[in-house]
Amino acid sequence: MLLINIVILLTLVISSAWTDEVNEKPLQDLVDFTNGEVHYCGYQAHEIVRSCLNTYDTKYARVGEFPWTVRINDKNGYLAAGTLLNRALVLTASQFIKNKQVEDLQIVAGDWDILNNFEEVPELYRTAVRIERNEDIALIFLSMPFSPQEYISGLCLPTLQANFVERAAATTAWIGNFSNTDKLTKKNFKIQTPSDCFSELNNDTRVYAESGKFTDAKHICAFDESYENPCGLNNGAALFYDINNSIDHLPRYLMAGIALEKENCKPGFSVGLRNVNVRIPAAVKRGDNALLICNYDIENETLYTVKWYRGRREFYRYTPKENPAWKIFTKTNEIDVETTKSNASHVLLRNVPTSISGKFACEVSADAPTFDTSIVTADMEVVELPTQRPIITGIHSRYRLGDIVNGNCSSDYSKPAANLTWWINDIQVPPNYLRIYDIQRHLAENLESAVLELNFVVTVHHFIKGRLKLKCSARIHDIYAQESEKMIEEDRPRILASGRSPDMNMYPFDQPGDVDEHNELFLTRKNAASSASRMNWNLMHTLVNWLR
Repeated sequence: MLLINIVILLTLVISSAWTDEVNEKPLQDLVDFTNGEVHYCGYQAHEIVRSCLNTYDTKYARVGEFPWTVRINDKNGYLAAGTLLNRALVLTASQFIKNKQVEDLQIVAGDWDILNNFEEVPELYRTAVRIERNEDIALIFLSMPFSPQEYISGLCLPTLQANFVERAAATTAWIGNFSNTDKLTKKNFKIQTPSDCFSELNNDTRVYAESGKFTDAKHICAFDESYENPCGLNNGAALFYDINNSIDHLPRYLMAGIALEKENCKPGFSVGLRNVNVRIPAAVKRGDNALLICNYDIENETLYTVKWYRGRREFYRYTPKENPAWKIFTKTNEIDVETTKSNASHVLLRNVPTSISGKFACEVSADAPTFDTSIVTADMEVVELPTQRPIITGIHSRYRLGDIVNGNCSSDYSKPAANLTWWINDIQVPPNYLRIYDIQRHLAENLESAVLELNFVVTVHHFIKGRLKLKCSARIHDIYAQESEKMIEEDRPRILASGRSPDMNMYPFDQPGDVDEHNELFLTRKNAASSASRMNWNLMHTLVNWLR
């Protein structure tokens, strides 16, 4: 059975439904009701809305790709979409929050830049303090405004004489399976007259009208033609109609209604397609092959298509009903797909370059009638490895206790720069021993080098049997690991050579009768003919020098 999204027309009749109980402005004071006047309609708070055409089909997004659309959650997850009328007021469909109290709701907004892949405005969360319902629509008053969140500052409601061209209106909203990414979808709606729409609901037949013409009706109907999901994932989202203002010819958005749905449909719930996951190597060496795997459980449904994306660009599609089943979309030689070893779950990329590093996504869609779709993403980095081991500089071969050891470890040029680590006697040094320098970049070859400085004072604990081992290791993901070592000898005070006169004040254990024999006593190699007492005195004297 076709599950139909209904759209409720907002007209002047709702203006009498709300009262100004707590000094919030009622809905009619928040929008423009001047008989189709659109002079101030369709603006965001900070800039003019120029276009939303890039939201056709399915995209990857976080909450807030269009900041006036918010997500309404409860403790179990996604409930419905909503629209910011101002920074502290959300408009949505009442059927999805009809049994909810204010303490049950969480409103989420934000701004994720898909093109440049960064979070321009972090996700923002608000609670509700009041809900006002009027038949099929509801206002949610927030605990505090979304600031500096953008919102629609002028919503235009249509007059009763307004006409809508077929498929000209759309919703934009987020739904989420609460994986790493949410799915942003835009849906086009077929606008119908009330009689045709309700006839379709009652008879479950598809009845089209050339256009939806409003007379004195309070409602119009529209249904989703994409069949992307039987549960209509944009529930509660506002239906916007793109119009051009005659003054400056810039797009404005006329708010035609709110997307509703038949009862007993759980938004975002997928029955057939489950357990979608990807196995993508976190790093691969430049010039090697990379195998991307997308696993999924289609259960009793039929696979419609599997699509692979690098960033926002599709590069491979597998459609089992087509011949050949695979299709390549790469416009350059950057991504080279080995089609003989690629199928509905595997894609083999040959001779990968560093330029394709980034986010890869697998989108799996079931066939009609559900067209359930799930998307999973992961990052892959193509690495240019260093050509030599890390280099240790500035370290001497001998140090005394109390000396300062200061040296650098430098990695050879690579992409990305290697992660460097210093070790003393195979124990990783603490952060206070280190100084990290800025990454050095070789612009011509787009390579990077890292430098890590080591600085510490030598103590007796550093030497093991008179030796100290310094080591610098360089790693890049799990595909490159090299190290360099430097052995340091302890520089002890030298014993006086033969022919030198000792400073008697330095050796308090000297005996008067030993003066004539001091030359022998200070030789680095003992005289084998020395007496036992003299050898014992020599050992004591050496120990005194050691302790100094």
